[in-house]
Amino acid sequence: MSWTSFNLRTLLFGTIGLLSLLVMSGSSFMALDAWLKGRVADQVVEVNEVADALLESNAEIVAERDLAAEFLIAGSSSTTDVFIAVSGRMDASWQKAMVLLSRERREESMSASHGDNGQLLQDAEAAYGAFVQLRSRLIGELKKPIGDRNTGVIEAWYDAAANAIDAIASLRRVVARKANSIDAVTQAYSQLKGLALLITDYAGRESIIIADAMFSEKPLSARQTRILYDYRGRMDLAWSTISEAADATAINSDVKTAVESVRDKFIGEFGKSRKANYAAGISAENYPISANQWLNRTREAVVSLVALRDALTRANMVHAKGQSDKAERLLIVVALLLMLAMMVTAASFVIVTRRIIKPIIALT
Repeated sequence: MSWTSFNLRTLLFGTIGLLSLLVMSGSSFMALDAWLKGRVADQVVEVNEVADALLESNAEIVAERDLAAEFLIAGSSSTTDVFIAVSGRMDASWQKAMVLLSRERREESMSASHGDNGQLLQDAEAAYGAFVQLRSRLIGELKKPIGDRNTGVIEAWYDAAANAIDAIASLRRVVARKANSIDAVTQAYSQLKGLALLITDYAGRESIIIADAMFSEKPLSARQTRILYDYRGRMDLAWSTISEAADATAINSDVKTAVESVRDKFIGEFGKSRKANYAAGISAENYPISANQWLNRTREAVVSLVALRDALTRANMVHAKGQSDKAERLLIVVALLLMLAMMVTAASFVIVTRRIIKPIIALT
């Protein structure tokens, strides 16, 4: 073998090796990037699951509070069993949220930089514990005739419910922060879900105050009026944000349909009853409908808000899962390209050796 053939072989092998190294390095970098994107997308799915479980827990507290208020104002002792069943649903949703949150913390998906996570969790657990403790006393009051019920226990339970709602909402916002900082669409859905629940919460608080005044056949006091205007302002601001978001082209079509349903049923139809009862309560006139009718209309209108929250949750889940699946498909494609690059490299060495190097060596 001459020096010329040796140099030629070295040059060819070196060139093929360099090109192959570049191709495989690029493919490896793309594969690593795809894997990291997939891992981030999976984390968004997991964090959303925890945040949605906490949101559901809050929604169940709101439902339990509103049902208890209705029973305390107008119900008989026979309604206690219904209330206990609803309370069991609330407890189940809380336990689910805690299991998911415990798993998430073990996997360290919640960044250590969020130093208030642990404190917020303790606050939420304490608030939930106080809420449950008072519930047993409240059930005792439900079994009594309306005139014999201890108003102190009732007021303490309402306060405990409000504290639990606020504490769990704060925990949910921090849990969702990781996913929200990664994906703008997830952030938008997270905000809208929270706002839908906020409207549901304050609609319930509003309903309790007005129903109590209607059953007592009394006008709204100046303090109650101020509180109701505050509630209404919060609901109007939340609805304005949701309504504007529904006009965005990127919003899910099912969400748009749910928003229209809220606009028709809660803002439109129920809004007329709200306005009429406000006016009657402030002016000390007779209320246009009975308290039971008011509670029934509130319950029917809130159904559209629950449907909106469910639609937002589903849309967020579909989006997050789609991002995860997209990253997984990209990883598969890049892995196949890397395998193909390796096969082409091996084939190139074989072809160059057999078709070029060996004939040159034979000639020299």
